[in-house]
Amino acid sequence: WTFNGPRFLELIPRPGRQTLDLACGEGRLGRLLRERGHRVVAVDAAPTMARLAHEAGGQFVVVGSASHLPIASGTADLAVAFMSLQDIADLEAAITEVARVLVERGRFCIAIAHPIRSAGHFNSKQADSAFSITSYFESRPWPWRSQHTGLQLELPGIHRPLDAYTAALEHGRFVIEAIREPQPAPEQTTIHPESSRWLRIPCFLHIRAVRS
Repeated sequence: WTFNGPRFLELIPRPGRQTLDLACGEGRLGRLLRERGHRVVAVDAAPTMARLAHEAGGQFVVVGSASHLPIASGTADLAVAFMSLQDIADLEAAITEVARVLVERGRFCIAIAHPIRSAGHFNSKQADSAFSITSYFESRPWPWRSQHTGLQLELPGIHRPLDAYTAALEHGRFVIEAIREPQPAPEQTTIHPESSRWLRIPCFLHIRAVRS
């Protein structure tokens, strides 16, 4: 979160009518958005995650599948998916559902593990370690670990090439208006020297797209 989350918040437009937090997890992003004035509706397929998000102060949290969102059509002007699309098996269906929920010209802000990151690995934890990729274009399982408020989670992620995400956005009639590849700040690499590896290889990818 330390260099991914704050940069993602910079990508998000001002509050509007309603913000959909897709696959909200324990609700951290939704809480930050509410502090900034967003009216958030959060959805997660896992009842445990939805419960944690609600107990932590979720304004409105529902259990539901990303491919069949329990949200009325045309009711949100912003949707966010923070580090979740790489965990969703039916990517195209999820993005099509987001398009259904959004009004025309609504924005969809996405943060994912950069496809370069999920395609390969550093050979060691040294700051100057080489990064190896044996196959980029093939989609395949990519389980990854994440920590939220003391919970250590192992998520059944999927590596996909960038083209898979852009094709799904195109199918959902989205037009990309911004792409970001956040890097650690210098002070973060001082505290955690191993994070300086991500000054050479992109770790995260942020996209903001508009529903046409």
